[in-house]
Amino acid sequence: MNRISSDVIKYSFIILCLAFLFVLGADAYFSFNEMALCPTQGCKIADSYVIGGGKLFPLFGVGFSIIVLVLFSLFSSKKRSSIFEYILWIMLLCALSFDGVLIGYLTKMHIFCILCLAVALSLLLFMTLFSLYTKRYYIILLGICIWISSFLGINFLKTGPMGPPDIEKGVMFHLPSRQKTATNIDLFVSLHCFHCFDVVFNLAKAMPYNNVNWNIHFLDMSHNDMLKIAHMLKDKDIKKNPFGVILKYEEMKKLQEIKIPDFIKDRLKKSRNYFRYMGFHGVPLLIMRTPDVESIVIGDKSIGRFLLKQGIVKKWYILSLVR
Repeated sequence: MNRISSDVIKYSFIILCLAFLFVLGADAYFSFNEMALCPTQGCKIADSYVIGGGKLFPLFGVGFSIIVLVLFSLFSSKKRSSIFEYILWIMLLCALSFDGVLIGYLTKMHIFCILCLAVALSLLLFMTLFSLYTKRYYIILLGICIWISSFLGINFLKTGPMGPPDIEKGVMFHLPSRQKTATNIDLFVSLHCFHCFDVVFNLAKAMPYNNVNWNIHFLDMSHNDMLKIAHMLKDKDIKKNPFGVILKYEEMKKLQEIKIPDFIKDRLKKSRNYFRYMGFHGVPLLIMRTPDVESIVIGDKSIGRFLLKQGIVKKWYILSLVR
């Protein structure tokens, strides 16, 4: 490798590291202000699946990029030291292994997040550039194999608690039927899903409470999401029209800080455990249980057709088609 190509690789690595630092630093700033840099709805859902949510991961990324930049600068100086090279290899290969598990899990849950994929691509580019710079080309294949092994490994594992969780323990809002009935509907929604918004909007309009017992479950666990649910529970209309109350708070960005009851987090965990254990991957999800049959319906349009066929609602608007 001549001097010019070596310098090109060196500065490409540094520029990539600075861009990585800037993007994750910006994401950390946005997350601490209850905003999001990633444009995909899946990013919010993905945040709720990791410890620390959207605040912890960007900070790890910032720390990682700073350490990598410092070590690479020391290694690429005139006085090269093999210890810096070995530490960098360990960090990059461990990061690839960790990222493979994360992306594999999100894929298993059918969650798409642009920022998560961008981080994965950046790590692969880090490894490729450093392999070229150190002339250890075989490590490119080693890193790819480690990432693929981690990705496939998590997809071979069953996730979720042992034994079937009790669906009733995760109910956040319960609204009994106005008439005596044995028909129960459990509705799983996210506060960051416009298809869920369609379903909640239609049910708020229809107010279908005459002959169905409604149980509403949420799958979001960020602080702001739990704060919204806490406000919903205090709303005076929650027992009259919970779907209308969900719409009221769903798109609010800033809410007054109030105490979040402990049972909110506990019920969210139980709903998520049931959701994962049963192998569900998408919301909105509706489960209707009668003494004779259990029906499972996924997707706003499918739920609309199902509720119309059952006579539970008389009209259904497809809002996502006009957004």
